Order: sequence, then structure tokens, then C-alpha cells
Amino acid sequence: MVQALAGCVFIADCTVEGLQHAAELPLILEADEWAVISKYSPYQNLRPGIKLPRVLFTTSTRDDRVHPGHARKMAARMAEQGHDLLYYENIEGGHAGAADNRQRADMMALEFAFLWQQLGR
Repeated sequence: MVQALAGCVFIADCTVEGLQHAAELPLILEADEWAVISKYSPYQNLRPGIKLPRVLFTTSTRDDRVHPGHARKMAARMAEQGHDLLYYENIEGGHAGAADNRQRADMMALEFAFLWQQLGR
């Protein structure tokens, strides 16, 4: 649906269910819970050769709510499989990805430029 409408995906503050402790989740969840999560988790369902739109991941090194490791790991897996992606990690900021209004404006400009380019404008 997203690909048909926009041809790109923008992901900020990436939290992928099961991503951080993917190996441990089947051990700590009930079998029926893991069966549900494993079906919708983008990380567990990413495969080489699947046609995906271009993705922009943005995160902040200092995000204390959504660890940047989520975005790093998903982006690395996508890159290993040959998917088209861009990755930006602000070394400042916090959960919103920016430390102040100027950085927030820079982040928004990056996001809108990506969407503008992908939409062929």
C-alpha cells in the first residue's frame, strides 16, 4: 500500500518488534504471542529479493526511549540483503531526534527532501 501510494518509506525513531532481542523473544513470550509477533515483525520477515521501496531511517544517538540500535540493526540487515536505503543518525538530540529547533528544522528538511525526491518532484 505504501509503495503504491508513495514509492518510498520514511522511518523515524525505529522500533521493530522483536528486533533488539530477536533471539530471546521466543523464550520469554508464550508460544501464541511469538506466533503473532513473528508474522508482523518487519525484521523477522525481511528477505532478500523482496521488492521494497527506498527507505530513509532517522534516529538519534542519544535517544533514551528508542535505542538507535533498532534502526542500526534494521538498516544493516536491509543493506546486507541489497535493499535500497538511506540512514541518518544525529549524534545529538533525544527522542525527537533533535536537540533544539534548528536541528529539528534540519531533520524536517532532510525528511521532506527525501520524500520530495522519491515522489519525483
